[in-house]
Amino acid sequence: MEIIFIDLLKLAYLSTGVATVYGYWPTIKELSKNKPSASATSYKVWTIESGVGFLYVMLLTKDIILQLSMGITFICCAIILILRLRIKSFRERILKAIFRKQ
Repeated sequence: MEIIFIDLLKLAYLSTGVATVYGYWPTIKELSKNKPSASATSYKVWTIESGVGFLYVMLLTKDIILQLSMGITFICCAIILILRLRIKSFRERILKAIFRKQ
């Protein structure tokens, strides 16, 4: 009985990685269409936090499910941060070009 519970718990925890992607997907989709829907500052913090967490579980645990879940979170945060910074940089270049012409 205990083994079944542990297996179900592992499956439930692994499904949180899928839920993470599902939760981040709308933001990734909007940013890929150049809609600045995410706070760059927040995602800088979250990417660093999830990166540290991911390194921790990769180096100090043998739990593959935890490693996958933390890796998925880190990758999603990094994608969002990169897309958001790309939009910010693009807008700044456009504004500089416009104001130089005037």
